[in-house]
Amino acid sequence: MLDPIMGDNGRLYQGFNRDYVEAMKDFCQQADVIIPNLTEAALLTGSPYLEEGSYDMTIIENLLRDLSRLGPRKVVVIAILIFGARKGALVATVALGLFDIFNGYAAEVWITILESLIVCLVLYLVFEKLLKSNDKIVNVIIAGVIAALTKIILNFLKYTIINTIVASLPLKAAMLASVIKIGGTFGTSVVTIIAVPLLYPVFKRILKKD
Repeated sequence: MLDPIMGDNGRLYQGFNRDYVEAMKDFCQQADVIIPNLTEAALLTGSPYLEEGSYDMTIIENLLRDLSRLGPRKVVVIAILIFGARKGALVATVALGLFDIFNGYAAEVWITILESLIVCLVLYLVFEKLLKSNDKIVNVIIAGVIAALTKIILNFLKYTIINTIVASLPLKAAMLASVIKIGGTFGTSVVTIIAVPLLYPVFKRILKKD
């Protein structure tokens, strides 16, 4: 998790310059989650800074999409919780797809989009259907946990299939190799569980101020 501290109220802090902003963009590409304020989000995406009450849903959608191009992938869960399954799926899949294309992963973009859509479907069934879109904190935490578990399962299945078909490993060996391969997924899943309840109220509050 990275807090790109560099400004507030539409301005860089004293002593910071555009070179620092560019360096911070590079740091953000290595992060699983970034938590910028509105000023920092504008600086990172090259967007104009607006007063908090001026942000509507369209502007927030575009801001999330632009931020996701820096690399962080928790946009899927936040987008679903804020915009609902249909708009959230659109924002998340377009943003993550563009990130892969612009960063040299064009061959894998269909996998990224498929995984995002599956996570969106699971969140739709759990959050919108089962929990009736009730966004009390415990339900937001549940959504984060479900999204994290879904990602772990998807990665496990993906690498098991790859190891079985491409590497011609026996099923048990393929499954063991998959568990080792997705070790980093467990860490990012923990970050998801922590970050979603923290970030969701922030974006929701911004929208309510419109």
